[in-house]
Amino acid sequence: MKTILQILLVSLLFSISAKAQKAWISPSPTDPKKRVKIYVDLDKMTYVKDGINLAGLKDQPGPFYLWTWNPQDQDNRIAKYKNGRSFSESNDTLIMKKDSALGPNVWYYEMTPTTFYNTTSEKVISTPLEFLVKNKDGEGGRKTEDIKLVIIPKITTRDTIYCSPFNLFPDEITTIYYNNGDEANPFMKNLGADSAYLYIKANLDNGSTMESYTPRINSWKNEAMKLELQSGSRLFSKKLILNELLKEKNLDNAKLQSIEITVIKKGATNGKGVSKEISKIFLGCR
Repeated sequence: MKTILQILLVSLLFSISAKAQKAWISPSPTDPKKRVKIYVDLDKMTYVKDGINLAGLKDQPGPFYLWTWNPQDQDNRIAKYKNGRSFSESNDTLIMKKDSALGPNVWYYEMTPTTFYNTTSEKVISTPLEFLVKNKDGEGGRKTEDIKLVIIPKITTRDTIYCSPFNLFPDEITTIYYNNGDEANPFMKNLGADSAYLYIKANLDNGSTMESYTPRINSWKNEAMKLELQSGSRLFSKKLILNELLKEKNLDNAKLQSIEITVIKKGATNGKGVSKEISKIFLGCR
């Protein structure tokens, strides 16, 4: 019963959220390797340039077309998914469909992001989808404003290193897990109870990075990063608040975007004492 109520609550929240947004992606969280729908509500769109409202699409009957440039511009996409040779035309493959069940002027385009953009899941997740919707010829500024959507990634498999809750917020308690039983590095198997230490590299929106310990290979010297082995298992864990961990670092008004987590073996002096997997986790507050 609890699971059913949770599903109903998530569905209700998505419905409310969708109605309040100009654009959204479904399903969310999203697996970039599976088909999704990119929705826009043309009744909520504006197009303003230099303080002047220009012609939009609210009073247009369609058809409408997707025009997109991120996470991969059309020069790096296959011909089937290119926008068009110029803004005065559109590729018929990128025509959108209407979904009257979600609103009188809600339109969507269905795609598999990694296939459409001809890129990796990591790039789709780390680079916002940027696009607009336009008439076929875009005549007279008949288009929406530029739209940006950030994809919230879906867990498809449980990695060797992962966090819970999955949506990591820097000012909330997060538990980092390391399943030593799934470790692929033979030199890291069957670690003792006091042998596993975290190394975290934080990526900031200004392109810089911050490390929990330098150099990485000596992270085991930092007792604050020691993982605890859960009794009767090969699962290590540690609770932390990312902001507290990095509080002595100088952020210079930059924002945390993601962290990369590695496990280091106590006493390690070379790459043999490092987990095979490096887990990249995006912050839920993006």
